[in-house]
Amino acid sequence: MKNKKILCAIIVGLFITTISFYLHINKSFNSMINFRTSTYNIDGNYFSNDYMIVAVDYHKNHPVFSRRPLTTKSTELISKYTSLNLSQSFTLINFLLIFIGGLLVFYIAVLFQLSLIEALLSQLIYHLSFTILLPFFRTTYTYDEPFQYLFCFIAIIAIKQKNSILLVVSLFLSLIARESSVFIFPSLFMVFSSVKLNQIKINTKLFKQLSLFFIPVLLYIAFYFYHLFTFKSTFENYNEMNVRTNQLFYNFQNMSYSIESISLFVIIFGVPISLLLWKTYNKKDLLSDNIITPFWIALIINTLIVYVSA
Repeated sequence: MKNKKILCAIIVGLFITTISFYLHINKSFNSMINFRTSTYNIDGNYFSNDYMIVAVDYHKNHPVFSRRPLTTKSTELISKYTSLNLSQSFTLINFLLIFIGGLLVFYIAVLFQLSLIEALLSQLIYHLSFTILLPFFRTTYTYDEPFQYLFCFIAIIAIKQKNSILLVVSLFLSLIARESSVFIFPSLFMVFSSVKLNQIKINTKLFKQLSLFFIPVLLYIAFYFYHLFTFKSTFENYNEMNVRTNQLFYNFQNMSYSIESISLFVIIFGVPISLLLWKTYNKKDLLSDNIITPFWIALIINTLIVYVSA
């Protein structure tokens, strides 16, 4: 039965990942994979290598993106030691990560003692979500997120298996992938400690649990300052703080942008929120569950951060 469950998850993951891959290389659409303009990929190839060369170089030299080296380094490494060009290497690593992410979602659902149908439904929702099914189209233009998802999922597995070392390592790598991972740390800590907002007790156990989440942050701060003092950017007069603080105005600068910003939220979170509300319809308190409460907290924090600074 266990092998059949795994096989079902693999089939579901392969099927939807293949569909996603096809959409990205289909010549009827324009994505980061087959990017075509009057300048890039003028021959109309399935993989736009000339564009990917520019994209990778941009991420290597940008003051912010250069702090997220996992996708860039792995793409270059695969291209260097195989016959694949940069675009093909980028495609391979990212779709592989998305596929593995789906299997991890299935495994996490099993760890939380969901049924086979519920676990497969969780995996299906993951694969069919806008940013997973269509990650390399506008307006998403995914780059480092698949690595971020991977390590966040591993962190959840480490929490359920009470593996402190794996938890610290995966949390740190999630920050290396994208520093925004830190905004789900409060929710992950609540799942890890099984603490409720109205039942927090300050004691030695609490500090030991908190230390597992502070250590990755401290390690990342050390990495941040190492990068700050050793990295030489080709972007002159780039002010990250100004860029971040102006994003709220950018996201809602006119009616068109406002509709797009709000619509993307509905498209991405509409289904999981609806399912959650339906699942908890008969409960008196929507904040009574140690998993549901962290979800709402992560949703609120990340939505505000994205609108204000991303």
